[in-house]
Amino acid sequence: MVGHITLDSFSFLARKFIQMVLLKSIKSKIFVFAIMATLIPSLGLGLLSFRQNEAQISDNVTRELRALASQASRELELWINKHIHTVRALSTSNAVIDGLSATAHPFAGKPNKTPQALTHYLRSVQSKLDTILELTVVGTAGQIVASSAAAP
Repeated sequence: MVGHITLDSFSFLARKFIQMVLLKSIKSKIFVFAIMATLIPSLGLGLLSFRQNEAQISDNVTRELRALASQASRELELWINKHIHTVRALSTSNAVIDGLSATAHPFAGKPNKTPQALTHYLRSVQSKLDTILELTVVGTAGQIVASSAAAP
């Protein structure tokens, strides 16, 4: 019965609405006009506001992303410059220069311990630099003279 009452009340409301929409009386015409006069500007202003806010939010997001990308670029450039300076300082170290000189011109009477010393120096430098994975010294002919890695 509850479903039957709900269905009857719904059909009653639907019939009343259809009669009102057909605009048979002045009262229904004024009512429909008032609803339309309220809804049309409200929907129009809502749509206009939505579009403007959407464009403004998009512009703000674009501006923020550009600022973040610029900041990240500056930070990366500083990091690279710092590490370039570190690598230049390491490459002009006396231990590296002496090791390369001894490898290029070994002494006839002395055993060549320089590659082990150079390897030890590279490993100690690598342990101080967290971001460096491997340090390798390459001779002029392209051969590996010493490396901080176990298997270069």
